[in-house]
This record gives sequence, structure tokens and C-alpha cells, in this order.
Amino acid sequence: MPFHPCKPVGEIEYAGFARTIDDRITCECLSCFPEVTDPTCCCAWRFRLKE
Repeated sequence: MPFHPCKPVGEIEYAGFARTIDDRITCECLSCFPEVTDPTCCCAWRFRLKE
């Protein structure tokens, strides 16, 4: 079974979840199907707190 292209879903889900906690939190995809940029990690996201 191929990997699920979860980046579009993750962008909505993780960003929304982060905003629920604190609307200053931003979410950035680092590596996720279908755009894996790091072969050692299939799913990586960065969360940042805006000042």
C-alpha cells in the first residue's frame, strides 16, 4: 500500500490545532508525503511561537 499524501491534511489539522492552543503559533511542514525532503524522516513539522 502506498503512503498517504498527508501534507495537505496536516497543514490544516496541525495549524488549526496550534491556533487553538495559542493563535501566535505557526506551523510549517519540513518533510511529509508527498514532498519528503528528508529520507530519514517521513513526517516532520515545525511549530513556532510568533513574538
